[in-house]
This record gives sequence, C-alpha cells and structure tokens, in this order.
Amino acid sequence: MSLPEPLSTAADLAVLGLLLALAVGSSRLSTRAGVPAILVFLVVGIMAGSEGIGGIHFADYQLAFRIGTVALAMILFDGGLNTSADLARRAAAPGAVLATLGVLLTALLVAVPRAWPGVCCAWSARARRFRRPCSRSIPVAFRAK
Repeated sequence: MSLPEPLSTAADLAVLGLLLALAVGSSRLSTRAGVPAILVFLVVGIMAGSEGIGGIHFADYQLAFRIGTVALAMILFDGGLNTSADLARRAAAPGAVLATLGVLLTALLVAVPRAWPGVCCAWSARARRFRRPCSRSIPVAFRAK
C-alpha cells in the first residue's frame, strides 16, 4: 500500500526515529548486559529488514554504499580523536608486526595453494579418497585460465 506524499515522508521519518531510539536503548542495554553493542545493532538491523518483523525493503545499493562509507569515516574519525598519543605509541609496534606478519601469512596461505593446487591438495582426504589431485575437482569456473 502506497501512502500519499506527506504521509509517506512522515512514516519514513517515524520509522527512522524509532530505529534511532532502538539503537540508543539497545546501546545502553548492551552495556549493562555485557554484550557488544555491534551485535545488538546487527540484531536490530536484521529484525528491521525485509526478512525480519520490520519488513523494511531497501534495494538501493549505491545509497547503502555511500551511507556505509560515511559511517566508516565517522567511526575512524571518532576513534582517532578519542585515542591518546601515548596509547597510539604503545600500540604502534605490535600493530606493525601484526599487520606485516598477517599480510605475509595470508599471502602464503593463498598463493602457495593457488600456485601448486595438486601438491597442496594432495594431502586432503578428498584427494586420497578419489586418488586424484583436488585441482581436477575444482569447478571449471574457478580454474586459472
């Protein structure tokens, strides 16, 4: 059912206000309960969505991308403003080590099996069971061309 224009905008603003009130209330509730706020926000968002009880259908992916980008920028900006210089200095060395080793380990875990699929997959139970390399069992769409 489609509402006429003034009522449609009023309904959209009322739903937005209700969701904001739920977000504030769930934030306080999550602090008291010891549950991460992001988990509560996800549950509220899922329940408000098209598959939940809210039934809000949202299919504008470009707008969702823009909103997500602005939200990420605000989160990073807030995190930067609320981080003390001493805390940043203490976390710089472990962060650099974790970032460097994480990238190196991820590259090795992804590149080595990709470069030699028969060798790396030959140890798997599936390869032993069928007595063939896993690379033959990979669908054609995922094979290197």
